[in-house]
Amino acid sequence: MSVARTAVAILALAAFVLLAGCGGDPAFTAGKVYLQQKDYENAVEQLTIAIKNAPGAWEPHMWLGRTYAETDELEMASDHLHQALDLAPDEKAMAECENAIAFYNQMFRNEGNSKMEAAQYEMALLEYEKALIIDPDNTASLVNLGAAYQNLGDHDRAITAYEDALGHEPDNEQIKEYLLDAYIYKAASLAAPGAEDYAGAIEYY
Repeated sequence: MSVARTAVAILALAAFVLLAGCGGDPAFTAGKVYLQQKDYENAVEQLTIAIKNAPGAWEPHMWLGRTYAETDELEMASDHLHQALDLAPDEKAMAECENAIAFYNQMFRNEGNSKMEAAQYEMALLEYEKALIIDPDNTASLVNLGAAYQNLGDHDRAITAYEDALGHEPDNEQIKEYLLDAYIYKAASLAAPGAEDYAGAIEYY
């Protein structure tokens, strides 16, 4: 082989490895391309192969998590996104994983907020629940969930959501106010005609 041909072959190989990413695994590259093309079935197949090829690599998990998030398979999405975060080797990789988690959490919260503004509280609730599947400890999503339950008159679940949120941010005065309101609504419901559970109302007051 001539020197020129050898040089071209080396450059071609180098380009392939660069494009492939994740150690030059073609399954990883194919999976990302399929995701960008919204061919989710093939994206899942190829990224699953990439994970088998490199079990300790974080990137295939992140991209597979994103694929599942796009298809509303949120338990799987959360699992792989958080696996990617656990496997991330440095701060840059961790930030990329955290950004992906935050993106999908925010996407569903935005949908929920739109439903809340339209007084579609049950639909808002579903969106906030999706956000919490992606990021179970997200304080803003827990607060939103509590507000949706409060508007539906489910005071017990509203209180639970607000208490969970306060557990993550115990010094957050806004969450304390939401929780206080929820206690008052719960107490009023117990003292209302027909319920007349005055002892229970006193407990919440």
